[in-house]
Amino acid sequence: MFYLGVIEYETGNYTKAIEYFDVSLKHYKDFADAQYYKSLSLAKLNKGIEAKALFLESKENFEKGTSFNEGNSL
Repeated sequence: MFYLGVIEYETGNYTKAIEYFDVSLKHYKDFADAQYYKSLSLAKLNKGIEAKALFLESKENFEKGTSFNEGNSL
């Protein structure tokens, strides 16, 4: 679901991207990469306050190590 969200983000379908990131976050609530891309999507939809809060949360989770490693496993 995460990679589908990235594809939708890259093609400018920010609402659809958020839907995919939400599915990913439903299963891995602290998944920094999904939070980061969701925050970028929210910013593109002019939801700056929500985007900033999620971006800061993604930064904290990234620093904790809740991200993909090279082998694509959490």
